[in-house]
Amino acid sequence: MTISIENIVSVEKQRGRGSNTLKVTLNSDQISFVPECDGNKDYKVIKQWLDMGNAISPPPPKSVADDRPKSAYITHPNMTIPNDSQTVWRYMSFDQFISLLSKEALWFSRGSILKNMDPYECTLPEPNLKTDPQELLSKIFGNSSFIQEDVKRFFDSHRFGQEHFRVNTLVNCWNLLDHESHAMWKVYGKQHNCVALKSSVGSLKKSFGDYTDYDVHIGEINYIDYSKDSIDESNYFNAIMHKTSFYSSERELRCLILDDGDNSIFSNEEPYSVGGEDEHKLSPGAHLTCSLDELINEIVIGPESDDWFKGLVQDAMIKYGMGHKKVSASKMLG
Repeated sequence: MTISIENIVSVEKQRGRGSNTLKVTLNSDQISFVPECDGNKDYKVIKQWLDMGNAISPPPPKSVADDRPKSAYITHPNMTIPNDSQTVWRYMSFDQFISLLSKEALWFSRGSILKNMDPYECTLPEPNLKTDPQELLSKIFGNSSFIQEDVKRFFDSHRFGQEHFRVNTLVNCWNLLDHESHAMWKVYGKQHNCVALKSSVGSLKKSFGDYTDYDVHIGEINYIDYSKDSIDESNYFNAIMHKTSFYSSERELRCLILDDGDNSIFSNEEPYSVGGEDEHKLSPGAHLTCSLDELINEIVIGPESDDWFKGLVQDAMIKYGMGHKKVSASKMLG
């Protein structure tokens, strides 16, 4: 149907990062989807409609299941999570601490960035890489016979999906110990004047607040021997929730958010579904807003910090409205 100014009821922006399509509702109960392109004759009509003082409506809320929990945190069947009382730690430099307070947000890295620190991150173990495509297909879908063409099509699509997931999954990491860790101070404190954020699993869940347009999954990392052990490839999250045994002492708890290209995490200019040689076009991650009042149970000062540093941390807490939270010296000092 041809769009005219007289038969336009409303124009609505479509969801999705980088989307340039408008949903146009007409008085004949029909709907048209029009690209925002000056060469498109229908879009020219919409521009005239806008010049008359009308406005394009924002995208509708993201559609979710009626029984979805209210919170942004949601359980995942492939992830194991400790009870809510379990203590968790996040060690950081003072610069990172100030960033946390000023932005009221936790930093989530893209899964593809983590490989810079650990070459095994978000990769498949050797036994998985050596699995015959037909065998892999049978493991995922049961002992069924497939023609060779279907096997190849599935295998190529499956490996592409794994790469896509690695690039578009955002990760935030915590340490699962009841006490401080000397190794964690050294590796993640980065300098002698540093802090550790002490929280709990329950506080971490609550800190993400109510659902907006993305899910937050939380689970313990599984540590394996990448030369001998294999993982279940039926769920793409499994590659991200396994690490080499070299890092087992970290006892990592991992928060995951899948960037599906249809959320408020990144600006509209951020590319989506980019991999391979084009990864450099992507942001390395994003700051995700959280409730610091829910998240922070205590701030612990690094064991090698200067005497004046605790006062500086307390001043920063007061400045950013967190002065009511406890700031403690490291128990490693005795």
